[in-house]
Amino acid sequence: EFKRTSKHAPKEMSAKIQVSRFKVLKPPRADEDPEKGVFVKKPKKRDPRFDSLSGKFNKGLFEASYQFLDSYREQELQELKAALKMPEYESQKPQIKELINQKSQELHQVKEQKRLSQVKSSLIKEEKHKVKQGKKPYFIGKKLIKEEAHKAKLQELEAEGKLQKYLKKKRKRTEAKDSSKIRKLTKKHNSYN
Repeated sequence: EFKRTSKHAPKEMSAKIQVSRFKVLKPPRADEDPEKGVFVKKPKKRDPRFDSLSGKFNKGLFEASYQFLDSYREQELQELKAALKMPEYESQKPQIKELINQKSQELHQVKEQKRLSQVKSSLIKEEKHKVKQGKKPYFIGKKLIKEEAHKAKLQELEAEGKLQKYLKKKRKRTEAKDSSKIRKLTKKHNSYN
């Protein structure tokens, strides 16, 4: 059946295979009767995410319905931190630390998204109110939403007494970025000379 053009060539099956003279039929299902012409239609699979029958996605309702997940995330983080201190998990410390980092970042991201959505909804409400009073409609861009969210974050940090620490860290980070950029530029400039 397998032929080679040379001993170094790969095995290749011939394409010249005779087709069978009889059509291979699959046996009918138990609830089908081909003689009477009774055939069962296959149910169409549908993805509820993209199906109009499932309704439209309501972000606010979704967040309200699954708000309990935030408390679960926080509880899971506390359990991981407690497990890190236990001596029986000494061998799994690196994995636990990684999980703690991952979960804390996830919590932080969820909080940031909530802050953004709250700021956006408040800005939209304000804008609608102003339009009702006779102001010309104005589309609120992402930049304005981010700026307002940042202001809200700074106010929140100030209320908690963590503003100075946050600003110090941010300043340090930007200084490090700037110094690395300067180093790269001077290196590049020196390589040309």
